Amino acid sequence: MQFEDVEEWMTKSDEGLENEFFTDEEIIGIASKADCGCEDDGENADMEDSQKIGHEEAKKAAEIILQYVEQQKDSTVLDVMNIRNWRDLAFKKSLTGTKQKQITDFFKQ
Repeated sequence: MQFEDVEEWMTKSDEGLENEFFTDEEIIGIASKADCGCEDDGENADMEDSQKIGHEEAKKAAEIILQYVEQQKDSTVLDVMNIRNWRDLAFKKSLTGTKQKQITDFFKQ
């Protein structure tokens, strides 16, 4: 590429572009939205309104997924082990998440 070609290319690219300049606040706003994955279209609002899935439900779902993965011909041992780990984690959390009743809870007041 020759020097004249580069100059012509630079001149044409400058003429065709409408340069947009951002203030510091706009740059920070754009960067912070990109960092947190926030979107303005309200998709995250739907996720916040939904209920959290309990450990017991997760345990049941993981058991079903484990059965499904074990039935598949193309599933690997690693796939089965990963699902088992998640199932075991949900099982442990379901046990530790329940609060033991006190003896006074059984007596009517």
